Amino acid sequence: MSAVMKPDQSAGDDVPVPGAAVDTLRRARLFLTALWGGAPGDDRVLPMDLPAPRLTEGRLYLSPAVSVNTARAAVAHAGAHLAHSTLPFDTADLKARQRVLIETVEDARIEALVIRGFPGLRGLWREQLGEVALDVQDFPHLLHRLAVALLMPDWRDPNAWVARGQRLFFAEPVRWADPGFARELGLLLASDLGQMRIAMNEGRCFSVTAYRDDNTYLWLREQALAQDGGSPQAEESVGVRSARLREQDAGIGLSVVGEDASTRESGYAIQTVAANAALEYRDGTQASLAPSVCAYPEWDYRIERLKQDWVQILDRRPAAMAPAVTDEVLWRYRSVIEQLHRQIAAVHHQGRSRLRRQLEGDELDLDGLIENRIAIQGGGAPDYRVYARHHLHSERELALLVLLDLSESTNDALPGEPGRSVLDVTREAAIVLADALSRLGHRFAIHGFNSDGRHALHYQRLLDFEERYGAEQGARLGAMRGEYSTRMGAAIRHASRCLAAQPAEHRLLLVITDGAPSDIDVHDPRLLPEDARHAVFDAVGHGVVPYCLSLDTGSGAYVAHIFGSHRYAVMQRVTDLPRHLPEVYFRLARRYLG
Repeated sequence: MSAVMKPDQSAGDDVPVPGAAVDTLRRARLFLTALWGGAPGDDRVLPMDLPAPRLTEGRLYLSPAVSVNTARAAVAHAGAHLAHSTLPFDTADLKARQRVLIETVEDARIEALVIRGFPGLRGLWREQLGEVALDVQDFPHLLHRLAVALLMPDWRDPNAWVARGQRLFFAEPVRWADPGFARELGLLLASDLGQMRIAMNEGRCFSVTAYRDDNTYLWLREQALAQDGGSPQAEESVGVRSARLREQDAGIGLSVVGEDASTRESGYAIQTVAANAALEYRDGTQASLAPSVCAYPEWDYRIERLKQDWVQILDRRPAAMAPAVTDEVLWRYRSVIEQLHRQIAAVHHQGRSRLRRQLEGDELDLDGLIENRIAIQGGGAPDYRVYARHHLHSERELALLVLLDLSESTNDALPGEPGRSVLDVTREAAIVLADALSRLGHRFAIHGFNSDGRHALHYQRLLDFEERYGAEQGARLGAMRGEYSTRMGAAIRHASRCLAAQPAEHRLLLVITDGAPSDIDVHDPRLLPEDARHAVFDAVGHGVVPYCLSLDTGSGAYVAHIFGSHRYAVMQRVTDLPRHLPEVYFRLARRYLG
């Protein structure tokens, strides 16, 4: 008789196994009881000859050949599944890579929850994960490194993909209680891995360690097969195991037990969904807070073509949270605002404007003549737009969109300014400009952006064209924060589309940034700057004039490459931005308004 139970045999203590294996199983059962309770002599841990442990119907089938510590790690992990893997996933439409990454994140999620009550398990599980090969970049080794990084918060991995997975996992511990978190993060990591062109042998069973089960327990379709012994259950027979509501403006998880008239009236809705779906709560009064999603192409200079629908934009209007900041900024820069009022009002004196650099007009434009002469002497082509003319000004003549880089680097402290960051100065400048332009009745908007890979470029409408600037809009500017990366090209394309829709004769896009374009999923330093340059050309072709105000004193070369030699300025002192931003706008406005 075989010394190991086969899959078609019943599971129990009477299955003959070697003496050492009997002792291992006994210790595993005792360890399971110590952690999770139950009778020490029960049949929850059973021998079976499998390549990996299997958890099904509340029982763990374990190879008797494993060591005592591996068995203990396995039963602890299985108990974590039983306690916290409450929402099975559906395998429909999932690729093998996606499934493996979801499993890896789910294993880390349940272990993180258990470690809160049993901190010593971290060491046991880390020992089972073994040594890490940092010099190998294939799929199995990256998966192994990701498992270690998600278990050990202090682990520092040189691979950007592993580091990103670790950062996203530990960024919001409150989300560990949500089984849907594993699917969300797993799909994101799988997409990034595909972009990195990391090959995966889909015919291979991937397991980073001998103690983790094969995750049959997680998957809805496999559970149906195991229970029925044949085809999966029909979708209609799958009950909704749990449901959750998510409030879009704050991400607050809410539990729901039923639906009545009061919940319908307040904006809640309950419907029959697949077991891994989420119910959404959307208050009609706050509908603008839910992001709209669209996709843009990205230029790849290596193949010299646009990759269509490559970057996903999450466009939303953020909540206002910090009204007190606005009043303090306005008081500090009140003299700057008053001066700006006087300067721009003079441009519109008696409702007339002077347009420069025209092909024909009432008089010669002295500045245009000088610039034309300089161009000719420098070997450039002559520019015959050397006339100026006057006409009545229209309030819709110029539309301005200020696009703010809100990446993580804006949180860097300013030299000699303890407690003050680049973001603080950017916030002050935006509030000063918004207050001044709103009082003058100018048509303008202030948007911000940052990116967390190509699937999540966060685009924030801090102040939009159709809004009247007031306390709520000022509070949005006061509450903006810096995080993630700077995928500038897609942000410029989206901002240009917003600006091109405005009924104005001239459209100005003013980009304020503190660094070169970059993102977590791009390792070629030329790729995103070249894409941003391509986006600038596209903007010009759609009647938008892009201009960059850089807060990076060493940015001259790459900013000129992206925007052109006459469409940028570099701030030598970041702290001067609130005072100099209105001057930059005034100079640009004069170019179009006389």
